[in-house]
Amino acid sequence: MTSAVKLHWVLALLLTAAPAWAKKKPAHATGKSEHTDSKPAVKTVASEVVARYLASIGGPSFTALQTRKASGEVDFTPTGGVPVKAQVEVWWKAPGKAREVWLTQDGKLRRTFDGKSAWVQPVKGKKRRLRAAERAEVSRLAALYQPALIMPLDQLTMEKTETKDGRVLDILKSPNGDFIWFDAKTALPVRIDLVEERPEPERAGEFQPTQVYFDDWKFVGATQLPHTLRRVRPDGETIYRFASVEQNLDAADKLFKKPMWYRR
Repeated sequence: MTSAVKLHWVLALLLTAAPAWAKKKPAHATGKSEHTDSKPAVKTVASEVVARYLASIGGPSFTALQTRKASGEVDFTPTGGVPVKAQVEVWWKAPGKAREVWLTQDGKLRRTFDGKSAWVQPVKGKKRRLRAAERAEVSRLAALYQPALIMPLDQLTMEKTETKDGRVLDILKSPNGDFIWFDAKTALPVRIDLVEERPEPERAGEFQPTQVYFDDWKFVGATQLPHTLRRVRPDGETIYRFASVEQNLDAADKLFKKPMWYRR
């Protein structure tokens, strides 16, 4: 088999397999397992971009992951407020568990989602259950905002291709108006634009634009992940810098166990 024939065969395999990897909504974005019959995929420009993206992050190696722990620093700069700096740990466990811990100079902030229910243990103030918008936020962060884990990729459509700062970008759009910007050369996402319900309880029912920028991509085993996330919202900017990302490690179930005060 010549190298040209091999390349054609590999590309054909990726383009055929990609929608199957991304057919269902991710369980850890919804907290539910979904089993649906997949239909033969129609190859489009969007599906080619998706196939290249999935291959670039590890393909089946990425979708086979069971746990992840990302550790590092987080900086939150509120609009017109005082910046906050903390150590951070973000845990994810298949199929839908997520946990975020900030260690500040005043103490720990913990937000946990066990796949069905979620709660927050703040540094100060009252412990409480999390609303759906807050659960979704923790889940997206635990997924490192990767499109493969937070939205059904087979429903993306090609919006346009543009050149910015000398880089060619393929921009795909989801049915609900989210946009994902892929680097046409590396096939990795550069940015994702979301419209989210505000997570603050007092702002329930309000929606806001959110941009998440990906940087410092590194291989962790056979998968490639961003080690820096910059999330921009009208109320401020949050930057996560992960110095360590570990995968398929033991994740103690007690991390996601409901505390006694929640079960009362």
